[in-house]
Amino acid sequence: MKQQEFPQTGLGQSIHPRDAGSGDAKTRLFFDISSVLDYVRVHHCYSGIQRVVAMVLCEVAQRVEPDRLYITYVSHGDGQHYCVRLDEIGVEKFLLPTDLRKVFFITTTNLRSAFDLPQVIRVIRHELRWLFRTRPVTHFPMMLVKKLAQLVAGLATRLWFVLTRQSAKGQITKRRLSEVAVAGDTLVLLDSTWSPLFGEAFSRAHADGMRVYSLVHDLIPLIHPATTDGDMPRVFYQWLKNSIDYTDTYLANSDSTRRDLEQFLLANQGRKPIRTLPLAQTGLQIQDAEVQFLAPSGENAPLQQYALAMELLSKNPLVRSVINVPFVLCVGTIEIRKNIWRLLMAWKSLIDQGRLDIPRLVLSGRKGWMSQDVYNLLSGTGNLYGYVSLIEGPSDEDLVFLYRKCLFTTMPSLYEGWGLPVGEALSYGKTAVVSNSSSLPEVGQDMVEYCDPLSIESIAAAVLRLVDDPDRRLALEARIAATRLRTWGDVATELLQILDAPSHVISAETAP
Repeated sequence: MKQQEFPQTGLGQSIHPRDAGSGDAKTRLFFDISSVLDYVRVHHCYSGIQRVVAMVLCEVAQRVEPDRLYITYVSHGDGQHYCVRLDEIGVEKFLLPTDLRKVFFITTTNLRSAFDLPQVIRVIRHELRWLFRTRPVTHFPMMLVKKLAQLVAGLATRLWFVLTRQSAKGQITKRRLSEVAVAGDTLVLLDSTWSPLFGEAFSRAHADGMRVYSLVHDLIPLIHPATTDGDMPRVFYQWLKNSIDYTDTYLANSDSTRRDLEQFLLANQGRKPIRTLPLAQTGLQIQDAEVQFLAPSGENAPLQQYALAMELLSKNPLVRSVINVPFVLCVGTIEIRKNIWRLLMAWKSLIDQGRLDIPRLVLSGRKGWMSQDVYNLLSGTGNLYGYVSLIEGPSDEDLVFLYRKCLFTTMPSLYEGWGLPVGEALSYGKTAVVSNSSSLPEVGQDMVEYCDPLSIESIAAAVLRLVDDPDRRLALEARIAATRLRTWGDVATELLQILDAPSHVISAETAP
């Protein structure tokens, strides 16, 4: 009998076809976290996309048999695509970037390991390769300086963790994906996967018989290219176009993103099914900030009059200072797409009209690109005469505290793929002033106040409707309390229904 010939991978390995006797057994699920690992090298708190990956994985792990669930990643060191069973890592490691970094990047606790020269050389080689392949020559000097700065920051972070944390690496057993996966298994890409190195690995997996699902979070570099940095529109276009070759089914995080993706696929002759997978309207996953005292009798008894004092024990001075007066919260990276300049001008217009009773505005987020106009305005006006506070790089605990204590939140973005901060605010019972564009009405529904993000007057008017009419704000809060908000558990359940559906059911979905 002739021996079955297996398809070969680009690495000389083979992914074996599933045993014909397996019948209708569910396939194994491989979730790629390559970009998440790049992110946790240098960051202590998750941003939007990384938080989505972490929370979905945590919920999927509660719904899938352990032997079905793996994570995969592409190594910058050797370019190989590796996989590890998720239960071997422990899904709880995904709750904190610092814990995940400790698992994958810290090998020993000595100073010498912080500067692993061969590894540094491999990283530099990969980054230079990426620059030459994706950036025009005219942009190369600027991007080279930026990449070198990121490398220095990464080394500094690595040094700090090596000196202060015990290693967990070595407790996991990584294997090449091609040695574990079989044809028919599923590769799920929930992260931003723009690197050409990642795309090559995904193409190999698809060519070897894996079903590939790609989640598209937004098409911002193509829809609003002027709000993105450097050569990102061209890089993004090339990535999304190339993804057509290895993606079996696309996932879109909102109907708005789905419509944008449909137009892109039509323009690029890519007929692929698209399934909408809305994200969550839920709070940040941290320990409850409410603190109980130990009563003199030795029994735990909550003393509500001291609850605020205990909540503030670990808060930085900026967080403490903002709660002394009523405030409105704006959460998100300080960048041009978030429309912070118009938001500040709306606040300034109200102050200039004599509305000295307007609440303080608290901006909470990392500094992003093309934000100099915002900082120039704040600098030139003394933070809008003291009405604006800026908290850069807040912790999740800080954000939870601010959400709980604010009057309401605001997100007047020019464009969002979903808008996690709006959903987070709703989960804490707070309404918001939100743009009436892109996906944000899908998140806020009838529980928020809408504005035209291109109109300073419209933003200011929406703010005043919630400030001057407390009954209106309370009515929206009551509507929030009466609404069952979408959870990460809902997201994971629907995702698994999509992944486990027969291929002919997926194909029946609308495809451009």
